[in-house]
Amino acid sequence: VGQLTGANARVAHSISTVVISSNGEHSNQTIGGIVGIVENNATVENSYAEGEINNAKPFARVGGVAGSLWTQEGGTDNNTGRLTNVLSDMNITNGNAISGYHFNGIKETNVYSNKENKVVNVQA
Repeated sequence: VGQLTGANARVAHSISTVVISSNGEHSNQTIGGIVGIVENNATVENSYAEGEINNAKPFARVGGVAGSLWTQEGGTDNNTGRLTNVLSDMNITNGNAISGYHFNGIKETNVYSNKENKVVNVQA
């Protein structure tokens, strides 16, 4: 749901309160509490997400902040987005509290969640 794209596009100082129910069943479907896809050096910074996303099936990329930080079309780290100074207070069913899709080289700085299902690559 939603896509932040374009060289150096950004969402800053955002507060998102959401309740989303979804039936995403394919890995090319992305759902996030602030944005679905963050790509091409786009940034979500100094932002906070709270609420819940209930995805009925475990196949879509579902994240409390962003569904994905990597475009499915690009295939390289150069096409990734970035999360900086972000807090997630999201309850997620069939996804992660921060990013729904994580990979080596993910660009996250000062990203936190108090939930159990946070992405494993979060850097403190």
